[in-house]
Amino acid sequence: MRYRSLRAVGMGGVLAAFAACSSPESGTAPEDEELAVAFDGLSRDANAGGDAEGGAAFSGAAMALRLGIRPTEIAVSVGGESRRYLAFVHVLVRVTNTGRSFEHRTMVAFRGLRRPEEVLYLAATADEQPLLHPASAGPAASPLAAAIASWTDFVNRKIYVATAGKAGIKQESLGDPCPKISSGRSVKCQTGKFAVLLNGEFHQIGRDRSQVAAGTALEIGTRSGGVNGALITF
Repeated sequence: MRYRSLRAVGMGGVLAAFAACSSPESGTAPEDEELAVAFDGLSRDANAGGDAEGGAAFSGAAMALRLGIRPTEIAVSVGGESRRYLAFVHVLVRVTNTGRSFEHRTMVAFRGLRRPEEVLYLAATADEQPLLHPASAGPAASPLAAAIASWTDFVNRKIYVATAGKAGIKQESLGDPCPKISSGRSVKCQTGKFAVLLNGEFHQIGRDRSQVAAGTALEIGTRSGGVNGALITF
C-alpha cells in the first residue's frame, strides 16, 4: 500500500507555481543548476514510487537552489558515525486573516556535489514534535501532527524512514529577499537562518513503503543552527 498525502500534493502545487517566480535574468550558477536538476530527478523518482512527501521536499530543494539559497554544512550522525552534509531549509507560510501560520517546514541535507549519494529530509510543522512513520503522521488533508523524516543511501539503494524520536525546525532570523526572486509577485521569498533538530530511529523499507523491515534500526540525528533557508509566503 502506498501513501500519497494530499497535504504533500498541495505543497507540490505551490512549489511548482512559485518556481515560476524565480528571476530568469539573474541566472543560476552552473554547479547549482546541475544539482537542482539532480533534485528534480529525485523528485520525479519519489513521486513515481508513491512518496509525495519526498517528491515535494526534493522539488523544494531544487527551487531553493534556483532562488539563490546556498546550502550550509552540518554534521549528521548516521549509526554513530559523524558525516558532513550540506543542508538548507524551505518554509511555506500561508497568510490568513489572523496572521501568519507555518504550514510546512522542510530540511533537505545531502552528500555528493553533483548527484547526491545520500539524502536526509525532514518535514515538520513545529520547533519540536514527535517523529512518526509518514503513514501515521496525521490525516492526509491536514498539517503534520508529527514530524516525518527519511534517509536514502543511493549508492547501496536503501531507503530508511523514521519511526520514533523527535525533530523540529525553528526559525532563528530573517534576512533579505531571496537573491533570485522576481519583483512584483504576490508570493514572497525571504532568506533566513534556521535551527534543525533530529533525533530518530530509522528503519529500512522496501517496495511497500508502508512496511518497515525488522532488525534494521539505524539511529540518525543532527542538532544544527544557522542553516540557510527561504521563507516563502503566499
